[in-house]
Amino acid sequence: GEEHRETLAFEDGDVSRYYIAQSQTDDVELRVPSGDGGLEDYEYRWVTADEAEDVLPPRLGVVLHFAVRQLTSGAGQKR
Repeated sequence: GEEHRETLAFEDGDVSRYYIAQSQTDDVELRVPSGDGGLEDYEYRWVTADEAEDVLPPRLGVVLHFAVRQLTSGAGQKR
């Protein structure tokens, strides 16, 4: 879909854009792009919304609230 949220800007003015997707499985495969980026920027874990508030940096709060609203309203679910 087109619905997304962007993070607050980083110090250099860059923003990250987040979308919500639904998966058929719980399996996750992270494909880390080659280059000079550090592996510490890539991680996943399954958490509740409350747990996410504790582990996410504050600038991602707007993204978390967007995701919770989308999931609790049923937006984007298959009909």
